[in-house]
Amino acid sequence: MLPFLVQELARRIGTRVEIALDETLIEGVLSAVSGDLITVVQTSDYAAGPVTNIATDAVNFISFPQS
Repeated sequence: MLPFLVQELARRIGTRVEIALDETLIEGVLSAVSGDLITVVQTSDYAAGPVTNIATDAVNFISFPQS
């Protein structure tokens, strides 16, 4: 993953994120980021859901929805 992307994601830890993979859209709170792994806590309307680890090479795009 490019260093500027790691820095930007690290700056946004704790914010809502949408990450699109080939066939899935993962929505939740950005929990952690390392060189090749993004961790998201999926959320529903009322509670935190499962923790999902995503390989950066599987990501098609990342967006940060406004609340």
